[in-house]
Amino acid sequence: MSYMKHTVKVYLFSDKGVLNLMLSLRGQGWSYDALGFLFGCDPTAIIYQCQRYGIDPEEDIIGLQEVIKQLVDEADKWYYVDGQKINKGKSYKDYLRSPRK
Repeated sequence: MSYMKHTVKVYLFSDKGVLNLMLSLRGQGWSYDALGFLFGCDPTAIIYQCQRYGIDPEEDIIGLQEVIKQLVDEADKWYYVDGQKINKGKSYKDYLRSPRK
């Protein structure tokens, strides 16, 4: 009787569309940590795929903090009521500050 745990491995980058997206983002300067956060995997998986396909930009332009800030800013623009996505819009103070036509 075998007591070894049998698990099914799911390979994130077996989907060519996801792989191409990840490689193009790395080519644009996304950091390994930011890509790992975005795709929900360990950054070493990103490093392996980038080395495998020869993608390595000169420097990391977009880091993990910038990605998190963009996601939080995007989430703050919307709220949901009964499953409908509603734009929060501007506050009255922001409305008064905006340039008029």
